[in-house]
Amino acid sequence: MNEVVLIPFSRSNAEMVLAWRNSPRIRENSIDNAIISADSHSAFLDSLAEDNSRHYFVVEVNGQPQAVLSFVGIGRERVLWGCYIGSEKVQPGMFPMLACIGISYAFRFGTTQYLDSEVAAHNSAPLKFNKFLGLHETSLIEKKTSSGHNVSFYQFSLPRAQMDAVLNKARKVMTASRKKMLDTFEVKR
Repeated sequence: MNEVVLIPFSRSNAEMVLAWRNSPRIRENSIDNAIISADSHSAFLDSLAEDNSRHYFVVEVNGQPQAVLSFVGIGRERVLWGCYIGSEKVQPGMFPMLACIGISYAFRFGTTQYLDSEVAAHNSAPLKFNKFLGLHETSLIEKKTSSGHNVSFYQFSLPRAQMDAVLNKARKVMTASRKKMLDTFEVKR
């Protein structure tokens, strides 16, 4: 079995997503680094149902929840995306595959001309991968986290015209099984 399925955030996966999001490993790389309550998460799910420009998914690999992908601005020229690996047991090659799925998904929408991301300056693995891919760093900004600390974030932007080159470069570091998963990923609705 070699399959990847994107499953929208819902009440059925809310408890797992909330546990992932509240883990110190995820919070330390987030702008909102506070513990999120079940009520706040429930309100967030309600807001997603009312806003077609925000798409949030649990990524299942071979039937096992592994990660989260988020997209803000679907239907607009610029889409901001993010991801984190929620599973404590990280599978090899997961991040390159998530990046490729994120790029492929966002550019499925004809309105998307730029795929933007923000990476905490201390989060070295995705910074290194973005640079390997040749993603254009647009700026370094300071943001105040919900706990009141200033954190530097690098901003990156991928123009639609460079999508294929970046995907091809990312595929070079992926195993054959990950490439197959990328080619056949499914989005549940």
